[in-house]
Amino acid sequence: MRLVVWWSGAALLLSACGRTGATDAEQTPSTPRLEAWQLETEGAEPLVVGIFDTKEQTHCAFRPDTAGTTRCLPLPVSALELTTNFADSECRRSVYRAVQPAARAVDLAAGQSLTVPLPVEGCEQRYAVAQLAPLTDTTPLFFDTGSCRRSAAAANPVLADLGQAQDYVIDEVVAPERYVSGTAVDGPLLGERLRVRQIESGDGFRFTQQLFDETWQKPCSLSTQRDALGCMPSSLGDTTSFHVDAQCEGQQLWRSPSCSEPAFIGNYGDFYALGELWAEPVFERGKGCREWTVPGSSDEFYTRGDALGNDAIATPAWAQAGSGRLQLRGLQGDDGELVVLSDALFDATTTPTVRYSGSVPRYYDTSIASGCRPVWTTQGDVRCVPETAIVDPYVYFFSVDAECDQPALFCPRAEGCVGVDVISMAYDENGEYRAVSRNAGKAVAGDMVFGMQNGECRPQGPAGVQFFDVGEQLSWDDYPQLGEVNGLR
Repeated sequence: MRLVVWWSGAALLLSACGRTGATDAEQTPSTPRLEAWQLETEGAEPLVVGIFDTKEQTHCAFRPDTAGTTRCLPLPVSALELTTNFADSECRRSVYRAVQPAARAVDLAAGQSLTVPLPVEGCEQRYAVAQLAPLTDTTPLFFDTGSCRRSAAAANPVLADLGQAQDYVIDEVVAPERYVSGTAVDGPLLGERLRVRQIESGDGFRFTQQLFDETWQKPCSLSTQRDALGCMPSSLGDTTSFHVDAQCEGQQLWRSPSCSEPAFIGNYGDFYALGELWAEPVFERGKGCREWTVPGSSDEFYTRGDALGNDAIATPAWAQAGSGRLQLRGLQGDDGELVVLSDALFDATTTPTVRYSGSVPRYYDTSIASGCRPVWTTQGDVRCVPETAIVDPYVYFFSVDAECDQPALFCPRAEGCVGVDVISMAYDENGEYRAVSRNAGKAVAGDMVFGMQNGECRPQGPAGVQFFDVGEQLSWDDYPQLGEVNGLR
């Protein structure tokens, strides 16, 4: 991995951010501090979805702190993003942005410590725990393009489609020693080449951190590949627009972004070995064919090598166990035991702080012969929602009504979405992304969708089976409820 000495930049950034918080002593091994945040159901092993810090009374995850030490830092607020702007003329105080309703969650956390990403230097992302201060509308913004210059963008613009944005800067940094540190250790082996890597804290608590493909010597994440479960390492795309010649008709090249460290070429199609590293000029097909030049870029380009076999990616086997209605799904270990994995190992997680589209079912509901996934509701419950339900449907810029008030929902099924269970999601007042309601999908009344055009709401075309509407509200009681240990209410 390509790394650079980072601490000098971090120290500079933090020294310019504001005051430094007091340091708490590390927890001793005799007083366990970290506990599993987990879901429970009768007749099955618990499903660990995260970590609970009993001293800080918050959920946390192991991340590199400002000095690069792995620590269990509080989970960040959803949708609080690090921008490329700075609040000072020396471009040291980074600006963070939250768009409503996430901005409300940051405001509610005033005076509390939040985990925020720091600007990436080299190939390592580090994090600080800090209190944030809001920027006023008149605060000038600067951005670094080799030299620090004032940005033409307003500090706090109204985003037409997303609502009011609020910008923040770090006000006070909390000493990282306040949080529990951990060390990487090897866990179980799956399918001879897939290793579970864990983090072990000083008091002996272990948490699954990543899956590691020992053939490629790279981390990988679980996803569906060719209708089967696979653990995918970093790779380059199936297609490319780059070539070796000025006509863009010759040999193709694949771009490897800085720090990506791909294992091979291909995401969903066929897989190919990385070919030669190309050191000559590169040309890109777009509107014509032109030489690709990005000053200061450390991206690399490869030719395509030989085709790889079916063993290019590790293919672990699903397993499930339990004596009740819900059976817990995991992976088959080489020792024959069920290995229950944390959500962090999947390409789309089931944790309540992110969107649910495409998340992997973690249970099997024997009463309906279908997989189901945990979904947190605004009522404080955790329900196991069947994989046949549409959770957090995608919304285009179309509406089902002539006033353009009610969004039209996109249907991902060729047969349509009438009668299908629909789970609507939204941020609650605490900034958590939770299920608001369960409804039956229905056809769009009048079979026409509308959209804003030149300031007016106008018909855009037939809805067909591509779009649908929310119909009758249904009860949550049809879905089994999961017990939650160390959850936040």
